Amino acid sequence: MKFKWIEKKYSAEETTSIMHCLGIMAGCGILSAIIRNLTLCYRLGKDDTPDFIWQILPENVTLLSLLICGVLMILMMRNVRRKQVFIQQNANLIAGIGFSLEVNGLVLMTLHYLSPASSDGSQQYLIFMLIGVFFLFINCLFKLGIQMQEEQDLTV
Repeated sequence: MKFKWIEKKYSAEETTSIMHCLGIMAGCGILSAIIRNLTLCYRLGKDDTPDFIWQILPENVTLLSLLICGVLMILMMRNVRRKQVFIQQNANLIAGIGFSLEVNGLVLMTLHYLSPASSDGSQQYLIFMLIGVFFLFINCLFKLGIQMQEEQDLTV
């Protein structure tokens, strides 16, 4: 079974516009994560209730993880703009994204069980762990593709 939409070849202009949109989205994500983290830290300084830290800490951890993922995505897009797609550095960046999401899920799970107000039943950490595993799987496939390309380059 073939999908015609997969076989579509993109022109240089379409690829450039897609890369610009992805860069803008990653940049906006980074900027919003920084601004939101700063406002949460400011609110932490003003609020003196003992449970407030348990309310904002999970969001701060997630924002930090998404900030790291955004920076790694921008670094990967920089390599793609240089026409360096299937290289070990991009595989390491994909692994970094997956690892960041995995650590975020584990920290959220730990905070969920340590928090005195953990009766909400929220298990959002499972989503981050699942997405992190997916990125690590993509990393394995990417590394396999790099090895296949290197073998093909050696074959004359």
